[in-house]
Amino acid sequence: MLIILRKIIYAEKQKIKNTLVHFFVVEITDINLAIKHTYYSISDISWINKFTDVAVREGYLIRANGTINYLSKHFDENSKINESTGEYLISITAKDTIVETLNYKDIPIGEVLGQKVSNNPGFDYYAENIKENYVVFGEAKYKTNSSSYRAALKQILMFIGQERDFSDYISIKEFLENETIENMQKKIKGFSAGFTFLGKKENFITQIFQKEDFQELLKYKELILIGVKINEQK
Repeated sequence: MLIILRKIIYAEKQKIKNTLVHFFVVEITDINLAIKHTYYSISDISWINKFTDVAVREGYLIRANGTINYLSKHFDENSKINESTGEYLISITAKDTIVETLNYKDIPIGEVLGQKVSNNPGFDYYAENIKENYVVFGEAKYKTNSSSYRAALKQILMFIGQERDFSDYISIKEFLENETIENMQKKIKGFSAGFTFLGKKENFITQIFQKEDFQELLKYKELILIGVKINEQK
């Protein structure tokens, strides 16, 4: 029997200035299974086998195992959602939505690729637009009783100012097409915010870009907003 962990309950896209803006609302239909799926997704390191360079495989394996060993302390068969597991849940849900809905290439999440075991100082998730050849850098934020899109967007703007996308690029370059690498050098890229969502869907995109702070994001090719509705009682 097919078990549905999540479903898209709203989708919208607009072209604002030169930026394509997507907005998805994803409802988690089974929170316990979704948490387990999140851990299994992070723990799946089969992607390492794509590399022919043995040293590269070994390097990624060392990094990935460090994060997975750390996360195993937070995830178990009876895992409940908390600040740590919630943010991973948002990351995996947002990335899966992009990959499955927009047919972008999947790239392992930031903490598995990064050099720190946890709280990696960079973007949380990535995907590659393989039709137009650019990277989408994603940031996830989880809150228990409110929407967290402002926190996610502000973090993205801070990371852009600190050029974290370029520092993260070093870790994800091996996954990218040559044309995408060339476009990254030209600063052609997109961004995504994954966040808990409790608000109204109508006019959400318009409301965001009425705020001057977030108009800075309209310099880029694409912005993908993914609101995740979580019923924590399920």
